[in-house]
Amino acid sequence: MHRPSIFRANVRADLARAGLTTFSAGVWGFLVRPGIRAVILYRGQEALQRSGLRRPAEVVAAINALLTRAELVVGARFGPGLVIRHPYGIVVGAGVTAGVDCTLLQNTTLGEKRADGGGEPAYPRLGDRVTVGAGACVLGGVKIGDDSHIGAGAVVVHDVPARSVAVGQPARVTARSWDE
Repeated sequence: MHRPSIFRANVRADLARAGLTTFSAGVWGFLVRPGIRAVILYRGQEALQRSGLRRPAEVVAAINALLTRAELVVGARFGPGLVIRHPYGIVVGAGVTAGVDCTLLQNTTLGEKRADGGGEPAYPRLGDRVTVGAGACVLGGVKIGDDSHIGAGAVVVHDVPARSVAVGQPARVTARSWDE
């Protein structure tokens, strides 16, 4: 697939998931909804990075942080259908990967966990259709399974199985599967 086509396809999927299915609705969403603005700017930085233009991608990431208060570091990868409800305080590290149809709410952190500053950084891997609640932190090389929900304020430092709900500090799985 041609690189601009990846950009367009991802933006279309992101906007559709946010309920904005026409061009004018997408433009309106970009102008008045900071979460839409954060996602579209992220897709721009992602396209620049995929094209080998790291410095311009970093500039777009800085503009995104300035305009929306969402710090989506160059190198983070999200599948199509990304929704950011309220971008304020969101921090996503460079090595984070996420599948399709993920949702991030305000003040979430997806980052590395290295208290001593040494060793190789490890970042979270989110499966498909994962929701990260307001104020939640997902730290280190943990894997969050498909169709899982991270509760508001949770601190996740261990893997979360598919179709689970994780809450608390440190997070623990409180519910499993709604379709098993």
